[in-house]
Amino acid sequence: MKKFLVFIVLLINNFYSFSCGFYPYGEEIRMYFLNPSHFNCSTFNGFHYSSKSFSLEYPYAKNEIAPNDQLWFDYCLGKVPIQAIEDAVYTIPIELFNESNQNRMIQFLYESKDLEAINYLKFAKSCEAGNMYLNDPWERNAVFEKDKMINKINEAIFFSNNVKNKELAFRYQFLAIRLAFYAGERTKVISIFESLPQINKPTILDYWCLYFRTLVEENKALQSFCAAQVFANAPEKRFAIHDNFDKSIALESILKYAKNNEEKANVYALAAMKKVDKSLDYIKKAFELNSNAIFNTFILLREINKIEDWVFTPYYTTFFPSLEKNPFQWDDNLIFSYSILEKRMQSDRLYAKEVLQFLNSLPFNNPQIEVCKAHLAFISKEYQECNEIIANVEHQIQKDEKLTSELQLIKALNEIVNQKSGNAIISKNIQEILLQNKDNDRFLFAIARELEFLGNTTDAAFLFSKINYDSNFEEGYYNGSFLTWKSRAHKKGSYGDYFYDYFGYLDIIYTPQQLEAIIKTASENNANSIFINWMKDRIIKEMPKLYDLLGTKYIRQNNLEKALACFQKIDERYWITNYSLWGDDYLAYDKIFDKNPFFTFKNTPEFITEKEDFYLTKKTVTEKLIYYLEKANNPNESERDFYYFIVANCYKNMMKYGNVWMMRRFGTSSYDVAPFPEDEAEFQNGYLSKKYYKLASKYSNSEKFKALCLWLAEDYKQLKIEFENEYYDLSDRNCTAFEDYFNSRK
Repeated sequence: MKKFLVFIVLLINNFYSFSCGFYPYGEEIRMYFLNPSHFNCSTFNGFHYSSKSFSLEYPYAKNEIAPNDQLWFDYCLGKVPIQAIEDAVYTIPIELFNESNQNRMIQFLYESKDLEAINYLKFAKSCEAGNMYLNDPWERNAVFEKDKMINKINEAIFFSNNVKNKELAFRYQFLAIRLAFYAGERTKVISIFESLPQINKPTILDYWCLYFRTLVEENKALQSFCAAQVFANAPEKRFAIHDNFDKSIALESILKYAKNNEEKANVYALAAMKKVDKSLDYIKKAFELNSNAIFNTFILLREINKIEDWVFTPYYTTFFPSLEKNPFQWDDNLIFSYSILEKRMQSDRLYAKEVLQFLNSLPFNNPQIEVCKAHLAFISKEYQECNEIIANVEHQIQKDEKLTSELQLIKALNEIVNQKSGNAIISKNIQEILLQNKDNDRFLFAIARELEFLGNTTDAAFLFSKINYDSNFEEGYYNGSFLTWKSRAHKKGSYGDYFYDYFGYLDIIYTPQQLEAIIKTASENNANSIFINWMKDRIIKEMPKLYDLLGTKYIRQNNLEKALACFQKIDERYWITNYSLWGDDYLAYDKIFDKNPFFTFKNTPEFITEKEDFYLTKKTVTEKLIYYLEKANNPNESERDFYYFIVANCYKNMMKYGNVWMMRRFGTSSYDVAPFPEDEAEFQNGYLSKKYYKLASKYSNSEKFKALCLWLAEDYKQLKIEFENEYYDLSDRNCTAFEDYFNSRK
């Protein structure tokens, strides 16, 4: 138990501590399009480029046969199904490994009277408890004692020397090496390894033996060399061995142990994988030394995924690349400018062109490489070359659905960017590709951004509405599928400087005119278009919310008539759902219309008798505001001071800390940063309320009421000049004097 507690303490100390809350990083911001799972490099799963650490994943594709299973399949003359081999070798316990077991492999061995293989498998199963360290950190009971381990090692060596079948003899030697490693017998590991027969074509067993030999090697350069050979040839051991390659050692010191080009290529490949910056020089050497190596596609894809992160993450999301620290996030003295990102993107696009030129120099035609070339041409803005590569490779990969899907993404992006600003559309071809990839948020987002950059903000908004749609926030966040982005207009970082939903983006970035175009397009009938119906479906469902947003934008411009026209298009159910505790929206509690903004203030005793009572919504508040303004502006109205006063109250309550701040915002936070909605100065300072309080003062005959108006207008200098006694009285009594001062106008 003591060991377990120490383990927990060490684990906790390895966690990062964030005291201020969530901020997007890693996979939520990383942009990429090339999916490694669509290329022939599944055995490198867990090592593809991402913002996460390397992970332990099963290295073989669904229908791919593991090398050890293939050896047993060949041993059984191809007469035993792979599943039966897996069950017999890995699952069936020793006590059930007998002639009565119906497993096909066991039956085959008994029918063939292959007692050597039967005895080997039984012996291997008897050693399973020894396949771990004697000092077991989990404090399990099924652990061999040291003496028993030594006996098993000696038995394995004895059997290896006496069994007739050479393959089984080698397997016994492997068991001896593995047992010796876990027993802490370093010298035995080395001596047994050195006694292994040298063969021209090593099998997976050779590299499993080399794996344990590598772990006990004390020479770091030699250990790194051996690790590279294991990594290249033993997929099951990649995760366990990769840390034994020391990238701080000069490659020349590691390469001197290589006996041939293939071994050198393995070193360059692992060095390229471990490098977090540009690795093209290593990749070139790996390709040159072993052009047919299985890892070539893998290290090339890693490099392209890096470039995607370096270029597309800042280009599309305005975040720094996922593995880089954003200097503007924590330093309030730094002012962000998109040009800073743009400058580094230009450099990284040039690097993409270097990689493309290297691939163009290769003497062979590989469809996977061609798809990579098309993508690199797109990244480096060689759009014509991209089109030519796509045209040449399309027919070659027609039967490969995964590669074709990758090429389709590149094709759509390349077509979009080749349009003129102000005339960008979603062609029929791109529509089809979008429908085929409607669950690929990064692709949808990239198309939306390109349309936006080209001036088609309407179609861009429809595609933005598909991002993170119907996804669970927590699940999406943890698996990296929840996409976040920033505006290029942001100047400083904060916990609120990013977007994850189209509505928040439209709220801050889009103009009323752009929003009107979206609503108009959404209202058009396109019953015969599957794509357009799919693209518009969310916004059509959320049309009341869009009218709410448009009306709110007009409130921000103080265009009350247009705001009211928008609010009048919304049914009562929407107001109940979104702005009262009786609604379905669990967030509504934070934005309840529960205080009349014309007659009450937050945290202030009531001092005005309400003339009329009405159900509070954005629509009714706007209606009353228009009505009271008309009364106040009417020269024939006898109570102009009163109406200007309650109008001023309403505008004051529309400020950040007022009781109807929802008239101007859909949410507020102390972390909000520029760009703000256009009325930010009004929202923070209440200039309109001050204007109307002064008009109320102008049309009043009561000195006390005039003083109250100047006090609420925060014009303390003028108040002290005109009404010095009232200034000191209000300074002393504050809001407790409001009722007395207000009633003085009667």
